[in-house]
Amino acid sequence: MDDVAPDGQRFLMIKENLAADRTATPAGFVVVLNWFEELKAKLPK
Repeated sequence: MDDVAPDGQRFLMIKENLAADRTATPAGFVVVLNWFEELKAKLPK
């Protein structure tokens, strides 16, 4: 599942854990702020 904010500045993605062991503790989630700025900084100029 994924969705883009109405202003086009943010998006949310939820990825199902397809691990064979369904009894494992679910993984946490990571929130990345300003990811586009970091991406731009890593691209060649």
